[in-house]
Amino acid sequence: MSIIADGEDYGKIYKCKGWPYTGHCKSETFSPLNTAQACGGEVCWPVAWAYEGGCTGTITPTAAPTFKSLSKWDKEGCPPEYVPNNSAYKPEDYVSVPKNEDNTYGVVWQCKNAMSAPWCQNEGYAPGTQNGGQAWEKV
Repeated sequence: MSIIADGEDYGKIYKCKGWPYTGHCKSETFSPLNTAQACGGEVCWPVAWAYEGGCTGTITPTAAPTFKSLSKWDKEGCPPEYVPNNSAYKPEDYVSVPKNEDNTYGVVWQCKNAMSAPWCQNEGYAPGTQNGGQAWEKV
């Protein structure tokens, strides 16, 4: 069970204790959210629940990743990984970048054209970087 209590900005994770306490886990009295001191002047949740730790960030599920077909890259797998300052890159060459600066993974890039081919060979215009769009097109 993961909860965020009123006034807190992070979640806490609790695990229902084993028998003979499991029956208490369904009771509102023993809920970790219940702050009433109904068990001998103490909160009741520790009888039924074990605190496992906290978590930060979003607790809600994220959307499953979606993948789109690459219209220009119809081969299996990925093209060769980008190599900085490779003088062999020419127009319409394809490369892959395992992780881009924008944290996208496995992206395929194509050297744009003859005008941009010299930039494709320059690390300052690496695919996925600030200047990369001048030389490379994301496929």
